[in-house]
Amino acid sequence: MKLSRSHLLYVQSKYIADLFAILIAFGLAYTLFYESLSNVSRTDFSLSLFITSTGWFVAGVFSKLYVDRRTKKFAEEIIVSFYNIAITILVSSSCFFYLFSTKSISNNFWGLFFGSIFLFSVMFKYVIRKYTHYLIYKGELTEHFILIGYTRSGSDFIDMVERFKYYGYSCSGIIDDQPVNLKNIPYLGKIAQLEEILKRQSIPEIILALSNAEAGMVKKIIETCEQYNRKVRLIPDLEKYTNANIEVADLGIMPVLNYKKLPLDRLENRLVKRIFDLFFSIMFFVFIGIWLLPLLSILIKYSSK
Repeated sequence: MKLSRSHLLYVQSKYIADLFAILIAFGLAYTLFYESLSNVSRTDFSLSLFITSTGWFVAGVFSKLYVDRRTKKFAEEIIVSFYNIAITILVSSSCFFYLFSTKSISNNFWGLFFGSIFLFSVMFKYVIRKYTHYLIYKGELTEHFILIGYTRSGSDFIDMVERFKYYGYSCSGIIDDQPVNLKNIPYLGKIAQLEEILKRQSIPEIILALSNAEAGMVKKIIETCEQYNRKVRLIPDLEKYTNANIEVADLGIMPVLNYKKLPLDRLENRLVKRIFDLFFSIMFFVFIGIWLLPLLSILIKYSSK
């Protein structure tokens, strides 16, 4: 599927920012450890920089680092970046072990290098995220769409878009068999007039929010949109089934809807829980276990006589 202009700009910016992060991190580490790296040639440094950059971007494919996360919390971006640097370290260190086994390179150099990559990468992504939001609020990166079907799902979608402007979407009109009167959003006509509307309108994206019972009409609309080279997105009408949170997952090549996603299904929640468990365990042994366990052993010893 062709990327939208804002999505494409966002992804390209992240690629360029990460490349700069790697170069700056390498320059910083090289400057601070210059004297201890006199036995390493420029060719070796160029090779290590190439391996690290390649490892970072290859790891990004597996960690999905460059997926559009503008609508997600930034904490998710940090976690994915941490996962990506972990894969990069694993891949790069394996190559360095064979290539530089005879060279004496300080572990502090590598630690500062990879740590700085992670730090600068996160910082640059945060700046890009905020600047993208700024451009969206100015209207320079707003993606316009036409909504077909003013159902409950369609209405909720418009409310969400209006409430969260930084998502970067704007409804340019509604097509429905019943007239719709909304402030700042024009009613374009009935579904039967879709072909005529597409001839007049140059909006590249169509959002379909029709009822599940209108499958035949949905198919016809999609065929018409494809004829006029318009991108189509479907909002499934699931209100009649459940009000729980729904996640779309893949089972093989089949999309599957998961109902009621649990809080611990999210990676960031599991990570926070694991950190809390570790911190609480350490605090328990430092302040309580250090005297409670010896006391219990003494009591057990005397009570067993």
